[in-house]
Amino acid sequence: MRAGPAWRKPFLDILLSLKLFQIVKKYGIEIIHAHNYEATLSGIVARVFTGVPVLFHTHGVMDDELHTYYQNRFARYIARKGAWLLDTVVARWADHIIAISPEIKPFMETRVHDHSKVDYIPPGIFYPEFVPKGRESVRNVHNIGQGPMILYTGNLDRYQNLDFLINSFSLVLKKIPEAKLVLLTHCETDYYEKLWCDSAVKKNVILVKNSGFDEVQHFLEESSLTVLPRTSWSGFPIKLLNYMAAGKAVVTCESSAKAIEHLRDGLKVKDNDMAGFAESIVVLLNDDELRKRLGDNARIKARNCFAWDQITVKVEKLYDRILAEKTGSDGCRLLSKKADSGSKTVRGL
Repeated sequence: MRAGPAWRKPFLDILLSLKLFQIVKKYGIEIIHAHNYEATLSGIVARVFTGVPVLFHTHGVMDDELHTYYQNRFARYIARKGAWLLDTVVARWADHIIAISPEIKPFMETRVHDHSKVDYIPPGIFYPEFVPKGRESVRNVHNIGQGPMILYTGNLDRYQNLDFLINSFSLVLKKIPEAKLVLLTHCETDYYEKLWCDSAVKKNVILVKNSGFDEVQHFLEESSLTVLPRTSWSGFPIKLLNYMAAGKAVVTCESSAKAIEHLRDGLKVKDNDMAGFAESIVVLLNDDELRKRLGDNARIKARNCFAWDQITVKVEKLYDRILAEKTGSDGCRLLSKKADSGSKTVRGL
């Protein structure tokens, strides 16, 4: 099921709440670590009957995203009002909040009026050291050719700002006509192929439905550079960490450049600056040394700052604090139990 509103989701959320209640009771769960809004609301329902604290792990905020799923002006207005309600209610009802980006932390603090309730912990990444071998070149399989290949990975939803990317790419083609833009996604591509079928860049844009992360790795390995056109301010795009961990130079809009230092490990462009975005791509395609330097620095930063073994320590310390606040203990209970028999936490909801 795709991201965004859908009539089936409330019914599925009810089933999730019931299943969660069963798991909490059966396994003696001590913390419900819920990702995003629906899972957190399900956790809050379960807490009513179990008393188990709920940790709300944000991936963005509704104020920044919900309205983007609608085109009608009135529907967007209603969505913004609903977003304010969701952001406020879920933040206040959760026992603690993990802000996935630095920008979300002050936003959530204004909702809960308690700075101690919100912690900034960035996402972690595990990127395999070696790309699986034994596959034919993706350039050959998808008729991309050996020219410059610009890669975007991820979903094709409106908030990803792909129309801006396509329009920017049309400017790139005026200077580098042999360039190809690959949109690698897990989504169905038929709608988007029809959407861009009359576009002047049609022959140079290739949509590929990926078969798994192995294929994503192969595309990253063979790409010339990567792009991130998203202007949503609140999230922390995991695709950015994948780009960096793969050692690829990236051109990104400022709002999504969470881990990027301009001219050190990537190029940042003002949001929706079409000419600037295109020019940054052209600069990198024409400068192999700069492209390699930025990619190498990005790989080092991804491994030094966003490796899971560092991030999980921060999360476990937060678990300890939450249990200490609930039980009045000295804060060592969870980690000591983890060493003995494993932490009893529902994660990944």
